[in-house]
Amino acid sequence: MSKTAVLPVIYILALCSGVFAAPAVYYYLYEYTAVSPKEAVILEMQSDNPTPPGSEFTPVTVEQLHEKGYQTPSEYAETLQSLTMSNA
Repeated sequence: MSKTAVLPVIYILALCSGVFAAPAVYYYLYEYTAVSPKEAVILEMQSDNPTPPGSEFTPVTVEQLHEKGYQTPSEYAETLQSLTMSNA
């Protein structure tokens, strides 16, 4: 059985979708700067009309998340599912 590191990141997937069309996906990042090691909250919002979750969150792209070493919440969920399947 392999051990995996628990990252100090909270991943949130919010579904605010429309009925007929596939909504756009938006990402927001909040990094705790006064904490070591670095901690963060990443919000993935699927919405036709996005509303930023708060002034502490910064809109980011998938590429910017990856540059900082983060995954999107959907990618993180896939990683956890893959690890669960490999440990079964």
